Amino acid sequence: MKKRLFQIGFGLVEILIAMTCFLFAIVPLIGLFSFNLESAKNLEARSFSLSAAQELVNQIRLIPANSLPNGVFPLTLSSGNCVIGKGKRSVELSLSSLPPDFQRSISISENTDSQQKTLSVEVISKLMPTANLEMSCTLFVDF
Repeated sequence: MKKRLFQIGFGLVEILIAMTCFLFAIVPLIGLFSFNLESAKNLEARSFSLSAAQELVNQIRLIPANSLPNGVFPLTLSSGNCVIGKGKRSVELSLSSLPPDFQRSISISENTDSQQKTLSVEVISKLMPTANLEMSCTLFVDF
């Protein structure tokens, strides 16, 4: 019998070593993709919160501060027109749509010098607590 000096192809050991090296390289990349997916979901939820809060602040800034009612007003509608306050101090706001797991609330309080009101808008996500947002601003009362 003749002995072969050169063998063509790969043996079982070489294939197993190559597969192990490939797995050590690919497993961290799969973890990175899942982390990026979770970050994208978080960013989308925070974007919804920010746009909802900014929308309410912009609408309330257009209303004279002395006609705004004081109090805390949870906005239960996910979209549409919503009235806060009663009587002469009631204000109608137009809400854009939000996902069903988000809730908005408005808090309006009069400062001690009566020349200013503080507006706080809070947006809460039930499914993604990292997207919760509170925005405050000061409104000046015109006489």
